[in-house]
Order: sequence, then C-alpha cells, then structure tokens
Amino acid sequence: MTIVLGLAAAVLAAAVLFLQLRLSAMGRELARLEDDFHQFRWRTVEERQELERRVYDLVIESRRRRGEPVFYALMRFRDAARLHPRAVDVLAAFHVPTPSWEDPRTLEDGVRQGGAEPVAVIEALNRAVEGELPAPQPKGPPPGTVIPLLRRPKPT
Repeated sequence: MTIVLGLAAAVLAAAVLFLQLRLSAMGRELARLEDDFHQFRWRTVEERQELERRVYDLVIESRRRRGEPVFYALMRFRDAARLHPRAVDVLAAFHVPTPSWEDPRTLEDGVRQGGAEPVAVIEALNRAVEGELPAPQPKGPPPGTVIPLLRRPKPT
C-alpha cells in the first residue's frame, strides 16, 4: 500500500512539474506574442500616418495646380490644422488654440472664435505652405494704446 501511495505521489509530483514547465513555456509564448502585437500595431500607426501625409501632400499639390489656395475659409478647422505641419505653428502665432479631432467648425469660425482675424490667419497659412512663417501676433491692445485706469472717487 505504501508503494502504491509512493508511486501515486511521484506521478503527481511529475504531473505538477510538467504543468509548471508547460505553464512557463506558455507564459513566454504569450509575452512573445504580445511583443509582436505591439510591434505590428506601432508599424500600422506609422504607415497610416505616412499614408495620411501623402494624401495631404496630394491635396496641397492638386490645389496648387488648379491655382486655388490650399487653405480657405469654409474648410474644416480640424482639417486645416492637419493639412500642413506648419499650420499649428501659424495658429499658435495668432494665439488660436489647436482644434480637437471632433471639431465641426469651419476654419473661419474656429479662427474667429479663437480671437483672431480669419483673413489674416488664412493668408498666413497659405504663405506658410510656401515656406514663410508669420511673426507672432501680440495678444491684447495694440502697442501704444492708453488704457485708462479706474480711480476711486476721493472721499469728501
């Protein structure tokens, strides 16, 4: 009886050891698959960004060939910010916040709500496509503007 129990314990120990080794191998395989997945996902994101950049380059080139401005008042604000790498710099120079990806406004509305003059910003965006960046625009009243101070009346 003790021999049978001893054999059963040995078989059980061998089975536990086998399962531990198998579980360890499955863990390594899972880690390798996870790494492969992350690498694939990263490459997919990079390729999507490259394709998107190529599409935007084609849009810019197509509009230039037709003699149309690249940026125009009725285009989507979010598309304007993504169309050219310098667009965000131009918007920042005019103190206009960068739109979110879900922003439904037109470029004109987004710029106006950001506190800048749409015509000036759109002209600067089109010049930026040609390589010229605008000078940063000061926020607030023009230089030299006298701002009256509010004074308390003198007690009588």
